This record gives sequence, structure tokens and C-alpha cells, in this order.
Amino acid sequence: MARLGDSVVAGLSLAVVPAMAVSLAAAGALTVVNPDSVYPEGPLVRDGTLYYAEMGSDRVMAWDGVSNTVLWSRPGCLPTTVAAWAADELIVLCHREELLARIGLDGETLGLIDADETGQGFPNPNAATSDGRGGLYFSSSGRFAPRAAATGAILHLDRDGRLGRVAEDIHYANGVALSPDGGTLFVSEHLSRNVLAFDVSGDGSLSGRRVFLRLDDLVG
Repeated sequence: MARLGDSVVAGLSLAVVPAMAVSLAAAGALTVVNPDSVYPEGPLVRDGTLYYAEMGSDRVMAWDGVSNTVLWSRPGCLPTTVAAWAADELIVLCHREELLARIGLDGETLGLIDADETGQGFPNPNAATSDGRGGLYFSSSGRFAPRAAATGAILHLDRDGRLGRVAEDIHYANGVALSPDGGTLFVSEHLSRNVLAFDVSGDGSLSGRRVFLRLDDLVG
């Protein structure tokens, strides 16, 4: 079985996008691993296997370096991200159903999470990133409308299963990423055209919200 290194995640996130992959593959820039993927989203490389969501077909795919197989499916889920959690589990963000699905590496559904520790739901979960401690951060996008109130949020699922809300009032929270030193969480505030930054505390809480980058300063 061919194995993948974590360093190729960025390239693989492009390699499962058919339209872009055709031209780049022709130039020898990457290898197309699935030319027929149905709206691929949120890839993860774990233990030599690439996992990725197919938003358009309500399923999670696995590529072992040789072939693609369907790992998991759930009608109506509209999955956007696959994230690592615990020793041998994956978390799938179901955008339409507004829940997290816990699945095993064999594709078995182990549980569903649809509310935080206060009982509050999380509208339109979108993207996730490891917290570096066995847990993860994920975005709850909120309403997608330029003039709507900023209802997006960031939640933290720790390795013991506690789910708390750590940032709110984000105008459509989208992509999230942790800095290499684990001290800063970056969040795409899609409808405000900003990248936000937060300081990460030892307990996973966030503070020091600030605008890290204004896209309009780059592109006008």
C-alpha cells in the first residue's frame, strides 16, 4: 500500500478538485487521485490514508495511495470536513444536518453530536482543525447573507468530548487553522473579508480577538 506523509495535505486538497486538477496535472504539478469526485471538501491525511468529504454525495471517501473507497455515508448530511479526533476516531461535519458525526476508521457511526455543553446548537458547521491536544476547533458559520447579523461561532471539542463555544459574533465563520506553535487560531470571517486571529489558552479557550488580515488591503 502506498503511504502519504502529512506534508502533502495542502497539495492533496487541490488534487481532489477535478476542474483545477485537469490543468495542473497536465503541467505536471500534481497527481489527480479522483477525477470524478463530487464536490470534495475538507481533506485529512491520517496514518497514510487521505480522507475527504464529498459534499455533493453525502459521503466520506478514503484514498490509500492506490484506490478510492467509500468509507461512510449519511443521506442529508452534506459533509464539509473530515477531522481527526481521539485515538481511532474521525469527526465529520454535517453542514446541512447541523451536527458532528463520530465515525471509526472502519466507517462505523459511533455517535452524533448536535449541541454544545449548554444545549445550544451550531448552525452550518463548516471547517475544523486539530487543537494539537487530541481535540479540535470547528466553525459554525451561521447565516450566509451579507447584511445579516454576525451569527458565526467557533467551538472547541476537547479530547474528552466536552464541547464549548469559544468565540462568537463572526460574520460567517469559515476556514480555521492553528499556528505551528499552537498559540494562535486563525479564522476566516468570510462575509467581512477578514482573517481573524485569537490567542489560544492551555484549556482551549480563546482570547485577544483581532483582525490579522483584511483581504481588501490586498486586492482592493
